[in-house]
Amino acid sequence: MLPFRVDHHFRGLIWGAISLLLIPCVTTLAASERNTSLVKRAFRDATREASRSTVHVMVDGRRVALGAIVSAEGHVLTKASELDEPLRCQLFEGEIVDATLIGVDEQWDVALLQLDVDRTLSTVKWRQGEPPPVGSWLATPGLQSVPISIGVVSVAEREIERRRPALGVVLEDSSQGPRIHRVLDNSAAAGAGLRTDDVVTHLDGQAMSDRDELIETIRERRPGDRVRLDVLRGDETLEVEVVLGEWAQMVHGDRANFHANLGGRLSDRRSGFPVALQHDTVLRPNQCGGPLVGLDGYAVGLNIARASRIGSYAIPASAIPGILEGLLAAAEGANGAEEVVLTNGA
Repeated sequence: MLPFRVDHHFRGLIWGAISLLLIPCVTTLAASERNTSLVKRAFRDATREASRSTVHVMVDGRRVALGAIVSAEGHVLTKASELDEPLRCQLFEGEIVDATLIGVDEQWDVALLQLDVDRTLSTVKWRQGEPPPVGSWLATPGLQSVPISIGVVSVAEREIERRRPALGVVLEDSSQGPRIHRVLDNSAAAGAGLRTDDVVTHLDGQAMSDRDELIETIRERRPGDRVRLDVLRGDETLEVEVVLGEWAQMVHGDRANFHANLGGRLSDRRSGFPVALQHDTVLRPNQCGGPLVGLDGYAVGLNIARASRIGSYAIPASAIPGILEGLLAAAEGANGAEEVVLTNGA
């Protein structure tokens, strides 16, 4: 019997044929059931190029987000609220390089990084024209040959309203400033270690004169925002960092949290985006921040949040140039950043 050999070209044809047969069948599967190795391998061609333009954003050796390389000089867009410093990024080839945070767009929860590289990098190719319609297949590339996860567009582009933030305390006025009368169970305040009788004197460096000022200042923030509180505890002054919670979840308690978090933890910041594309790709929070591609391999958006058990949000590709322009303009005013040109697709 002659040995049967399959060359690279023929292997590609085989997987192409399998993909055509497999993709219609996958539509009947639940989102969580699509991410088997066999199904994801059918989407390798779609993510092959985008993977080279994807990075792992790392803090203290652990991945906190993905990122999209948007310039050959090493500019990267990623999710801002997951970041801390110092930052490093792992490239497709496995190399780990230092990264500098040069700008944040709080409205979109997007950060711009500059990688410390001395070579030209492959950049994300963004799709131009109309956004993908509901039902379109999507894939989230990582640093491997197969995508991290796949899904479909579930809701057309729309504004994601800002939800009401919550610190999770009952306040009263005192001669020293707003005093905590009670800390609510399972709240952001409880998680940060705030206590009854703590006096909040400052929020992000802004003096708080009374309870009403603290309440109004909190309302200007978003769920998932990190705020720094200066607190008087007896004769001691403390600095406490709090990740603000969501009012609705705090009011409805554990039942709301249980249903929302089925399938894994959600992104802390997952609302208040001017516009987003909703898809049913199953992602972890540290898998947001990178490109989201269609079957043609062009990026249709930047994954920005795991929002619910069956919903993730992506900033549409059409919004990326404006976001990047604003970040670069702000950075140029501060540091003289160079101009960056996006690579667009079909």
